[in-house]
Amino acid sequence: MSDVVFDSLPQSLQQFIDKAFDLALSPQLSSPRFKAQLDDSEDIGGGFLVDDPSEHAGGGFISEQESITDGVSNEIPLSLIPTALRLLDLPIDDEQVLSVFRNAASGWSSATNTIDESSISHDIVSREDWRSVCAVLLEHRADKFKEHEPVKAVPDSKSSHDNNMDVDDGDDSDEYHNSTSEYTSADSDDDYQVMKDEKPSRRRTRRHHSSSSLSPRPTQDKLTKKQNETCLAAFALFFPSVPKRDLPSQKITIKDIQKAASSINEKLKANEIVEMLEIFSTSPDKSMNLTDFSRMMIAAKLV
Repeated sequence: MSDVVFDSLPQSLQQFIDKAFDLALSPQLSSPRFKAQLDDSEDIGGGFLVDDPSEHAGGGFISEQESITDGVSNEIPLSLIPTALRLLDLPIDDEQVLSVFRNAASGWSSATNTIDESSISHDIVSREDWRSVCAVLLEHRADKFKEHEPVKAVPDSKSSHDNNMDVDDGDDSDEYHNSTSEYTSADSDDDYQVMKDEKPSRRRTRRHHSSSSLSPRPTQDKLTKKQNETCLAAFALFFPSVPKRDLPSQKITIKDIQKAASSINEKLKANEIVEMLEIFSTSPDKSMNLTDFSRMMIAAKLV
């Protein structure tokens, strides 16, 4: 399943996420010298991602000159995820983020690791899961990367038309003027009147079709009492130790969904969890409050 969030990011940010994945797998990052550089960077509070993508598309240690000589891999050991996160200037000790990667890694194995397998875990994270999680974590930086991407030149059809008109000589211009003047006959007026009468009808039809295909998002206020009670009861299952009066202030996170899935022996991939939250969450951190959860229940026809 392709990740909607990753695909919506600017191309430069997509490449940046992939480059961190590839660079973390490169042998030079396993050297004691490079690890010491990573540790020193934390002491001075600096990351490896520059704020201005125009100065350095990759940021920090990720540069255009870096190359992965051992080929491109679509799997990364779980033990190297903190290194890759650090290259993106993301926190390496966020338990919620790490738990997502741990969940994604369980059940994966690789027969093509180029890293010394005696020194790392055999748990593997796929590039697809890496992209899904990092896309959500870096989505707020998309505008900054987009600002510095080259703008494709689009020919101005109006200017081209005007330039072509300027090349014509005076006689041609007069003929054009006369031809437009002749178009004011009674028959032409009738045709124009019919066209004018038809346009609003077509516009109304399109608007009606658009509004019907994109139904308004149901809110908690529009739910019946029974629906509200059902949604609240289902929401409460994620927070068994929280009193009922405090449930409306709770939010379902990635970790909560993982825990619930594990309790029923259901395995969800990281990108599936992220995409689900992306669809229904109205919070910047992609968590779901009670209103978001109720909307999901309605969409899934569970109430």
